[in-house]
Amino acid sequence: MGSSQSSSEEISAPDIDTHDYVPTENDIHRLRNLFFSAIDIPSEIIEIILDMAEYWPSVHSERFLDVAVKSEGRQGSPYPMAEWCYLVSPRVPSHARSVKAVTIQTESCDQGWGGEPEHRGTRNGSWTWFEAAIIRSDDDSVENNLPVDIYREGLGTYTENVVCWTAEDPKDIDNDIPAGHRHARGIYGREADFVDLMQGGDRVALLVMAKFPMWTNHVRQASITVHYCI
Repeated sequence: MGSSQSSSEEISAPDIDTHDYVPTENDIHRLRNLFFSAIDIPSEIIEIILDMAEYWPSVHSERFLDVAVKSEGRQGSPYPMAEWCYLVSPRVPSHARSVKAVTIQTESCDQGWGGEPEHRGTRNGSWTWFEAAIIRSDDDSVENNLPVDIYREGLGTYTENVVCWTAEDPKDIDNDIPAGHRHARGIYGREADFVDLMQGGDRVALLVMAKFPMWTNHVRQASITVHYCI
């Protein structure tokens, strides 16, 4: 008797790199229309789906430049502080309904010494840091500063760090930060407030900071991404 064999050809999904995919505003409009016309989903549910999927357009800016921001003593200034604006994001489109998230990435290090030994590799006791500021569109005034919680003290080697703030983040003050640090550099734990304060036409500035003599903030590169909904 003869034998027969049957086989089926395996069909694989196309190899598409979606790691860096960011939807455009046209993508958002097309998907909304698809949900509404083909599936007849109410508009309120569509917005919930988009938010849960974090399917938002964004503006993005990055910079590759080696800088060293060093705090030096000046006459009449017992607590010298250095501040340098490293990067400013593009404006959030004026028609944006709200800002959903702000992502800041840096590659940086401090001078590699200083501070208490028990604080090495932590944010406690470090006097080099970053701050994010909202630049309002009408007069380029700075609306709000927030320390960017990405720095670690006394390492002396470049490290890459990423923080992402969303409107859903807790709004409680981080009481683990010593009171002196909160007074000197602002208050941690206000990420949600920062996002809530943003509106169409705003930009985000990344400030490189250092305080007290010889503390130095070395920066190699940074990027800012602002996600918004329309």
